[in-house]
Amino acid sequence: MSSASSFGGRGSSNVGSSSSAKKKFVIKPYRSAPQVDRASALETWSNLRRAIEEIYNQDASLLSFEELYRSAYNLVLHKHGEVLYTGVQSCVESHLTGVGETVSKSPDASVMKNVSAAWEDHDLKMTMVRDSICMYMDRTYVKQQKKKPIHEVGLQAFREKIWERKDIRGRVERVLLGEVAREREGELVEKDIIRSV
Repeated sequence: MSSASSFGGRGSSNVGSSSSAKKKFVIKPYRSAPQVDRASALETWSNLRRAIEEIYNQDASLLSFEELYRSAYNLVLHKHGEVLYTGVQSCVESHLTGVGETVSKSPDASVMKNVSAAWEDHDLKMTMVRDSICMYMDRTYVKQQKKKPIHEVGLQAFREKIWERKDIRGRVERVLLGEVAREREGELVEKDIIRSV
């Protein structure tokens, strides 16, 4: 009995008081994403540049491609597409200038093979850069600004920084003509390398 009275007595008053004190529901105003200022954009680009250098140095195993894509996406979204575009272009050209110096020091016997290897490596790395960093920029900023897609920028940079160097192209053409002459005389030549150039 005492348990019934205590259950009906104080317990019921507690339930009633908790329902009478209603919590006020407040809708908070929408907060837009914070804007990215020029300094933040340059800092983000600096991180992306290091990532591109790691891709070129074949040290990309620790990179988060999702994070790289998100960083590039935010740059373009916050109207810093030019920072990303010119930055990638400059980074690619700088890398290829170094590759051109290395290839130009190749002996004639291996210059064709080294140009071919440089091209294959560059094409692979440009595809990685485009797909992991520049895809959103290519779909939006590049089209809006009527610029070349970043992969095309890489192709042009390879042509300018490596293929059109006099100390490379002239030698490759000379070696190539020599290989064609050898093949006509019945000698075996490396056709795969000839085709790749």
